[in-house]
Amino acid sequence: MTSRLQKKLDSIQRLFLLYITGAYRTTPTAALQVVTGLQPLHLQIQQEATYARVARARSSSNFFTVLFSPTDYESKSSGIHNHPPPQFSSPQSNFICRKSHRLRSQGYIY
Repeated sequence: MTSRLQKKLDSIQRLFLLYITGAYRTTPTAALQVVTGLQPLHLQIQQEATYARVARARSSSNFFTVLFSPTDYESKSSGIHNHPPPQFSSPQSNFICRKSHRLRSQGYIY
């Protein structure tokens, strides 16, 4: 990321940080970031790029000193899963019909 782009991102973030905190214009940007708990935008962009590289490209990547491995994240499931699972039987197959019970629906006796 170029320093020009980084300065532009900082100026945009600073404006919103001033509105969020209601601080004076002379308050340093770093202090506003600490008070709100937000990262500088250029670091947030690098972190998101690292996550995308690991999650989508399935390749290991590091963000400063932290190593991110694709095995730490879930992958998309592939294939079609049968529903219901084969170990469960359907409730209709276990139904026992007894003649002593009569079912009534809309006035008809079954």
